[in-house]
Amino acid sequence: NDPVEDEPQPNYREGKEELTTGEQISAVRRDIYNTNEDTSDMLDAAIQTGANTNKQLVQQREQLRHAREDLDEVDENNMEAERQMNRLETCCCISLIIQCCCCC
Repeated sequence: NDPVEDEPQPNYREGKEELTTGEQISAVRRDIYNTNEDTSDMLDAAIQTGANTNKQLVQQREQLRHAREDLDEVDENNMEAERQMNRLETCCCISLIIQCCCCC
């Protein structure tokens, strides 16, 4: 036999007087106030988290905008390089044709 099992379980109200209706109302009001404070704290934390997330999204949007501008510049440089290569190719071909004609 376990001696703990044989002992009567204590009543949480044992030795305490019953609360009056006014005390019960006050206790409920305290609980509601505490719950309201906790909810308010959670709401403030959620708002702060949302503000931080928004700030990060704005920063990321700026990074993406700069990356897009850089890609546009690279694309323009590639097109200019291709035009220059075509000109060079044309000049070289003409030069080769002239040399071949002169050699004959």
